[in-house]
Amino acid sequence: MPLNQSRVVEVALEECGKLPERYPGYRESIRRLVSDVLEAELRHAIAAGNIQQKVDGLVTRAAAILAAKEGDGK
Repeated sequence: MPLNQSRVVEVALEECGKLPERYPGYRESIRRLVSDVLEAELRHAIAAGNIQQKVDGLVTRAAAILAAKEGDGK
């Protein structure tokens, strides 16, 4: 991975650590989501595919988890 891409990943993951903890493990959940999206983007750059569907699926699953956890008051 080129240096500028590595820096983008580093900054994105650092910023995840600055998010408010909306429920226990929230920051880690977001960090995993960002990592998964960045990995999907990298794979897309190497082997073309329908990246929009992959990212939509990742974000939809993460949103469902967030909604469930916030609904539980946790």
